Amino acid sequence: MQSITLRNVLCICVVALSITGLAAASASAEPTWMMNKSNIAIGALPTFWHRAKNVLSLHTKIGGNSVLVECFNLEALEGHFLTPKWFLWTLKGFECRVKINGTENAACKPNPGAEPGVVLSNRLLGELTKHSTGEGVVLIKSTVEEVVAGVKQPVFGRIKSSVECPIGSNIPIIGPQFGARDVGGNKSLEEEKVTHVGAQGPLTEIWALSKTEEHKASTTGEVEMELASKEIWNGLL
Repeated sequence: MQSITLRNVLCICVVALSITGLAAASASAEPTWMMNKSNIAIGALPTFWHRAKNVLSLHTKIGGNSVLVECFNLEALEGHFLTPKWFLWTLKGFECRVKINGTENAACKPNPGAEPGVVLSNRLLGELTKHSTGEGVVLIKSTVEEVVAGVKQPVFGRIKSSVECPIGSNIPIIGPQFGARDVGGNKSLEEEKVTHVGAQGPLTEIWALSKTEEHKASTTGEVEMELASKEIWNGLL
């Protein structure tokens, strides 16, 4: 049986420290977006493009009425990565309608300018992060703050319609944040592919009009997300 020399001990220690260091580095690594197996560099400009996989809906209550805002398509007007984990975008919903207590109300049809059925977001900032449960989350916040109900707060966008709409003609959707997740979980988020599918996830806190129990809002529906360049991409946690 060979004796363990001081040199052997030192070698073992070096290897052990190396493994520990690699594990620690891996554990403390920042979540980051990847494109074609490489970190997305600061200044890269791949643009997100979206389409609704099914009807996208915002659910809330206003004046005791059940309110449902439905959009049949969604597109990013602009979007680019600010850092390997942060991106900026503005979203546009098409073919949108408003239902009050289950019935579509023509007076409430979104109508910003000359584009009936359109809902526009303010400029939004997204961060790839990790929930305390370990689930990957894209945490989206508005870069625009407005005074709503006497309080300055982030506004994601407004549902604008005619003055005849009984629930209001300019309804703000306020934050602080919306959490989106890959519907396939972390395995799907980290998989390299052209199209990812997202939906509402944890950490979502949104309201319509004001931060009251009645005005709490949530979304349903799924969105297919791609880069305009059609390259493979994924998020590493």
